[in-house]
Amino acid sequence: MVRYLIFGLGSIAFIVLVSALISIRLQPSKSLDTSSPIPQDVSQAKEPFPKETDLTAENASKLAPTLRLRLSQLSPEANPQVNILLRTTSALTAEQRSQLEANGANVRTVAGDIVTASIPLRQTLALAELDFVRYIELSGPLYPELP
Repeated sequence: MVRYLIFGLGSIAFIVLVSALISIRLQPSKSLDTSSPIPQDVSQAKEPFPKETDLTAENASKLAPTLRLRLSQLSPEANPQVNILLRTTSALTAEQRSQLEANGANVRTVAGDIVTASIPLRQTLALAELDFVRYIELSGPLYPELP
């Protein structure tokens, strides 16, 4: 009995989805307005940050996809403070910690090869250039904070 009920509900959901897709596809498309002039000067468009040439392929692979996306959406004048998780090649030494701090990182926690820090967002590019850095990602809460 339960099997038939689940099958029936799944079939209904499938039919609703297909009919919604068909109705969207059958709606008339808006015609393009070709009367408005197309701007000829595209030099004013913002270039995404960072540029492809700013990092080598090896160093760019050290940045998590979400971090790369956040960097590319950054306006030229903005440089917000972010929290990061950083993975190193081995346990962090005092010299390596000072290199992180010299590049703008405020190191908070060190647990073996994992480091938490806060840093201006653009400075993550400088951290990626360090040989002992393996991976950098934005940190955030796993669960929402309770009031």
